[in-house]
Amino acid sequence: LPTITTPNDVLTVITLGETDPLSDDQHFLAAAVVDEKSGALVELPLTINEGGPKGSLFLVHAAPGAPAVDVIIDKSGLSLTGLAYKDASKLVELAPGKYPVAVRPAGTMNTVLQANLKVLPGLHWTLIAHGLVTGGATPLRVTALPRPLDAQTSWRLANTVPDAPELALSPTDPPLTVTYGQASAVMATAVPAPDFTVQLVGTPMLRWSVAVPQMVVDATQGQLVTVLATGTLKDAMKPLAVLAVLDNSATETMPAQVISLMATQAKLRGAATR
Repeated sequence: LPTITTPNDVLTVITLGETDPLSDDQHFLAAAVVDEKSGALVELPLTINEGGPKGSLFLVHAAPGAPAVDVIIDKSGLSLTGLAYKDASKLVELAPGKYPVAVRPAGTMNTVLQANLKVLPGLHWTLIAHGLVTGGATPLRVTALPRPLDAQTSWRLANTVPDAPELALSPTDPPLTVTYGQASAVMATAVPAPDFTVQLVGTPMLRWSVAVPQMVVDATQGQLVTVLATGTLKDAMKPLAVLAVLDNSATETMPAQVISLMATQAKLRGAATR
């Protein structure tokens, strides 16, 4: 606490910022204290408790234009190698602290993305690499989604389609809409079955029917599932795809389970003829 305080002072502590492990320093978790008598506002110095319980993470490769990648986590002695598009990594447990991270095309020293990972005690994350390696307004980046360890049957939608500013999923009431690079809140229900529809918001002609077979429904019981829309709308070689990522299935020896769901683009019916 600041040295300006004296006995019987009334202080209000304000916490602000983000716990996202990929936040920059300016937006990461911070705290300040207000002396209610004088009105003085003092920022409190915060450091990560490196003696706290470990955090964990795994990575999903959802960047349609990127080759298989290696992810190097400095200081930890750990790396994720040969991670291909639409695949997930094994679980990585890390002591709390800060870790420089580099993403490289598999087997090379050419770094295409650098980040500073800030691991807080006891927090767990699903990381998603998405965007385009070259060109465009959506460069390669990584988004972090919280991953509760005590997850029950639930799901959320993540939009990682670089040329889809906003996607809508139905049937939900109202339709669930998610902007690019974001994920919805977690719904405490099973994934919609036997099918659901994904549509580009504002363009009804661009919609896909996504089948959810019974084996997927069974596999996702008791799991948090990230329904991940990836691919592109303009490249026929990397069409829109929908993955069901079982967030809590990753272990230190086995990658998280990723199930590809069949997505069929709806065809417009032509005008009736006589």
